[in-house]
Amino acid sequence: MLSMRLRLADLQEPKRRSQGGRWNNGESWIEPVNVSTLVMEVNDDQAPRVRVRVKECKRDEADFVELTMEPGQARLAAGVFGTAPLYLTGKAEELHASWDLTLLRPYMQADRLVPRVVARTLTRQHR
Repeated sequence: MLSMRLRLADLQEPKRRSQGGRWNNGESWIEPVNVSTLVMEVNDDQAPRVRVRVKECKRDEADFVELTMEPGQARLAAGVFGTAPLYLTGKAEELHASWDLTLLRPYMQADRLVPRVVARTLTRQHR
């Protein structure tokens, strides 16, 4: 549903810029999947808090990913039941996330993989 690179240093002063369907702030960026059934809502009227919500355009409860950013912290919610597709990896002061696990490959280390989770992912038997 979205891909992003989020640096904690960029959360100190959120200065949102929209550029080609991507939300940019310093070296951080958030980009929803380029699918017409998705909508991206950005609420930054309560500075310094910024809330980004990417969801399906449906009337009933749909999967969504909600990211709330404040200076020094970010919170993610993945759908009503925590089932929206989102993979995360972190390194130092950066958080990388994507709905597509292969996009995170440059940021992952094979020695940190958990065999049980890899087996679930490969067999598509997610928790």
